[in-house]
Amino acid sequence: MNRSLHFGEGLFETILWKENNPKIPLHYKRLSGSARFLSIPCPDYETFLAQITAAVGGGGCDEKKYVKYLLYSEGEK
Repeated sequence: MNRSLHFGEGLFETILWKENNPKIPLHYKRLSGSARFLSIPCPDYETFLAQITAAVGGGGCDEKKYVKYLLYSEGEK
């Protein structure tokens, strides 16, 4: 049994991706704070940013891209 799938425990953050978006650190702050409160593992900021950058295919883009970043609970109880 996975707690995220069974009980719906998890977090997500939807982010408008554009180069040098000043709100990305605010998204991370909200996500990491909620993860800490709910005891859900959260990567550090550098890993978070690297994963998003890799997902959108690099740093810059001309079109709007939205990223949904998900965190799941771990454990069986």
